[in-house]
Amino acid sequence: MNGISFRRARFVRAYVETGNATEAARRAGYSARTAKQQGSRLLTKVDVQQAIAEEMQALAAAQGDTPGGVLSELRDLGAGAVAAQQDGPAVRAAELRGRAVGLWAEASTGTGRVIVNIFDSRVTFGGDGDSDQ
Repeated sequence: MNGISFRRARFVRAYVETGNATEAARRAGYSARTAKQQGSRLLTKVDVQQAIAEEMQALAAAQGDTPGGVLSELRDLGAGAVAAQQDGPAVRAAELRGRAVGLWAEASTGTGRVIVNIFDSRVTFGGDGDSDQ
């Protein structure tokens, strides 16, 4: 977290730990009275956003989460979900882990639709790799 203040670095660490900007601001030393506003403001700062992304990637790497590992797990869970018809929570957990390692990103179109960009050309849909196109 080079280039950011000590207080912002404390905020980043607390935010990665809790996922809550208000609590992270309190832990970083901001007033409890203004923590909500300070947390929201800090999340708009580019240097803080970059530091959070770096910390999240480091945490994911330390836990052994890699894009290839997540894809492998998703493939296994997908096959199990088809067979058991009930693996939704496990698939959702793997999806969230995939986001944490930067495997995909969502973008809103403003029309109520969400576009998911998957950053791995090895991903196939339909189980056997065939597509309808």
